[in-house]
Amino acid sequence: MEEKACCCAPGRKTKKQDCAICGKPLVYFSDEKQMECAICHKRKPANAACEAGHFVCDDCHSGGGAAVLWEYIEDRFARDEPREA
Repeated sequence: MEEKACCCAPGRKTKKQDCAICGKPLVYFSDEKQMECAICHKRKPANAACEAGHFVCDDCHSGGGAAVLWEYIEDRFARDEPREA
């Protein structure tokens, strides 16, 4: 199985079938489910999600990899409220 460096944790290796969001292993479903994509938030048919429940649709998975992930990260930080130090 081919390994690649995880873009969000330098030095950490992930397998090609690991989650594009968190790097955890994928869990395959026996029946297709409708799930919300963690990146574009569209509901799409899914055959798998990671152990943490992340689903990335085929459009987002093939649409630019790191650029799509950075868009997701920036969106998450924009929604988070500032925390007191």
